[in-house]
Amino acid sequence: LVFCPFKSRLSFQKRLLSNESGMGRKGGGGGGGGGDEDVKRDKPLQAVLLADSFTSTFRPVSFETPKVLFPLGNAPLIAYTLEFLASNDVKQVFVFCISHAEKIREYIESSGWGLRMSIEILSSSVCTSAGDVMRDLDQRGVIESDPFILVSGDVASNIDLKPFIESHKERRKESSSNIMTMLLSRSGRNARCRTHADDLVVGIDDSTKQVVVFQDDPAAALMALPKVVLTERDSVTLHTGLQDLYIDICSPEVPICFSDNFDYLTLRKGFVASEVANIELGQYIFAEILEDAGAPAASYAAKAHDPKCYHAMARDLTHRWLYPIVPELPLGTSAALNAPLKRCHVNSWTNQPQPAWAALNQQPAAPPGDESAAAAAAAARA
Repeated sequence: LVFCPFKSRLSFQKRLLSNESGMGRKGGGGGGGGGDEDVKRDKPLQAVLLADSFTSTFRPVSFETPKVLFPLGNAPLIAYTLEFLASNDVKQVFVFCISHAEKIREYIESSGWGLRMSIEILSSSVCTSAGDVMRDLDQRGVIESDPFILVSGDVASNIDLKPFIESHKERRKESSSNIMTMLLSRSGRNARCRTHADDLVVGIDDSTKQVVVFQDDPAAALMALPKVVLTERDSVTLHTGLQDLYIDICSPEVPICFSDNFDYLTLRKGFVASEVANIELGQYIFAEILEDAGAPAASYAAKAHDPKCYHAMARDLTHRWLYPIVPELPLGTSAALNAPLKRCHVNSWTNQPQPAWAALNQQPAAPPGDESAAAAAAAARA
């Protein structure tokens, strides 16, 4: 037996060449089959929603109820993820379930999400990791859009992905090896929605935004920095205060990488860390930091890693950090399509109907000029 460590990578390259040659034959005529490539890129935007986190942070509660169906405000967690995808013009969502697939299917079918986008439930009883899920997706061949969105089912966000998708497409035009863009945020090491076990260190090329260092190992006392990272690049910044939002913009080659490398069990410590470390033959992964990319200051994203993060997300929702997704919005129903959105925590002292919290306070809103009544109403609201 002869062991070849580059066999999987070579087979991956052969598959890419066969796909490119196949597109050339389908396109017909001159131009190397560019017509078929344009058709592929024009396909509706797809997304893969991972309904299982493959962690035990919510056990034993998650033995009976899947985490994506845990309530957050007046809707389950998965409703916020679907709303995030629908607001970014995603037309087709593949919800991949391992456990409690019937409960998740029952929720999707009984809700009104089918009116906004196509949702297909995929399940498998043999997948035990996120890597197995990606390999299963590659075997099914359901991913057709380039790019597609990969997100966890316990993520709540109001980020506008359109500029990041366009940046990813521009990188793909430069090189077919640019297969993935991660979204990160400068939340600091003590962020509410960051786990205590998170010890993420990310090295990003300042000019290209390529990830050249990726390490998330709390047990590691030292970090090895490849010499080639410093010799071949003008400027690299090592970040220790970034929060991984677990929102990825991926190309169809990402599932192929998992199929050709069965050692990839996780998305971050397995796939991303290995591809970044494999400088010679690895694929290129990029990172977009929301604050540096010009995203609006009101952009929000959080993942329910554990009960601590889950509690922080509930507080952020009631404090309206997810606006325009507010607790009053009936997510997952047909009424949400025509629901008026307004900042109902701001009182403009008009003749309009008072917001819900005014009735709960049991204090009438004071008219202009009545300073004593206005002070009493403000004290009641506080």
